[in-house]
Amino acid sequence: MKIAYINPVGGVSGDMLVAALLDSGGDESRLLDDLHRLSLPPWQWQRQEEIRQGFGGSKIEFVLVDKVKQKSRHLTEIVEIVKNARFPEAVETMILKTFSLLADAEANAHRIDREQLHFHEVGAADTILDICAVALLVHDLALKKIFCSPLPMGSGSVACAHGEIPLPAPALNKLLCGVPVFGSAVKGETVTPTGIALLKALSCQFGDFPAMCVTHTGVGLGSRDFTMPNLLRIFIGESSEASSCGLYRIECTVDDMTGEELGFLWDVIYAAGVNDMYFTPVQMKKGRPGVKITVLAEGKSVEQARNALFRHTTTLGMTVAPMERFTLQRCCEKVATPYGEVTFKCAEGYGVKKAKAEYEDLKRIAAAEGLPLAEIREKVEKVRIREHNNED
Repeated sequence: MKIAYINPVGGVSGDMLVAALLDSGGDESRLLDDLHRLSLPPWQWQRQEEIRQGFGGSKIEFVLVDKVKQKSRHLTEIVEIVKNARFPEAVETMILKTFSLLADAEANAHRIDREQLHFHEVGAADTILDICAVALLVHDLALKKIFCSPLPMGSGSVACAHGEIPLPAPALNKLLCGVPVFGSAVKGETVTPTGIALLKALSCQFGDFPAMCVTHTGVGLGSRDFTMPNLLRIFIGESSEASSCGLYRIECTVDDMTGEELGFLWDVIYAAGVNDMYFTPVQMKKGRPGVKITVLAEGKSVEQARNALFRHTTTLGMTVAPMERFTLQRCCEKVATPYGEVTFKCAEGYGVKKAKAEYEDLKRIAAAEGLPLAEIREKVEKVRIREHNNED
């Protein structure tokens, strides 16, 4: 599976993402052909290679031929422009999701409805081109998952259509929710609303460098010079579909909870959509018997599991560690047997094939036939093997 890791050294913006994706192997000619399908004022394309504090990379810019002030646009107008371009469905979906996120963020910042919103910087032709270009390049490079390190936040102020405003820009208030960030020494805008909206529209997972075999790298340069290199790096590579990135192990120990309380916790944690959970008997301080609670979770379930553990246990702290997991590719198979249809859970990978009859189906048949569960399992497995031999 093809994945990418974004390292926003100097921050993230739409043009930096475009430049990095092109620098990592995106097809420039095809990109420009696709972008010219957008009904926008005439524009010119500029791409150049530069050295920025020892780092070589690409810098891009969309320049309008007509130098008059760019117009603001309603969301409905932008949606129409995008839909009329007839991009692939996945590309269109990502573009519209990005603009939807930006619309919600802008509306939240100005305390108005989305329908009343006039996009100024975001509605400008160059920003529309940036967003469309990122979506087209991600689709062209066939990236299935994208990861990103925490974002560096600058300070100071920036000029916009509303005048001089403090950083982070108001539109970032909503967009930053759920995104790991840290303060940097940079005086200036390092994270733009467009940049972070694109990361969110790509369902970007934030964290450490994922396990992959790197095949391509790219560097996108920003338009301003900072004290640190204003660039964004991207690493593209292959990750086995059987390898799971973004999996975390959450653990805590308790010695003052009852069995009933732990049983209730079990239901609460599984309701959060975790991958797995188990209890391990341990000996704690002063020789007290206790329980180590281990939860395996990924995505939004990590935060939900953490909150549930603090709320429903007596623990005062827990450890969280990223895990790498290898799994077989799984599927379900229906097999017609003399006792009715039985579901088999099948798995394959790493030179191994496995199949196991669904317990609930075996239980139902054993109860109806008055036979031991093991005997029913043996009979239905023979039926499945016979069917597969006939197919061969």
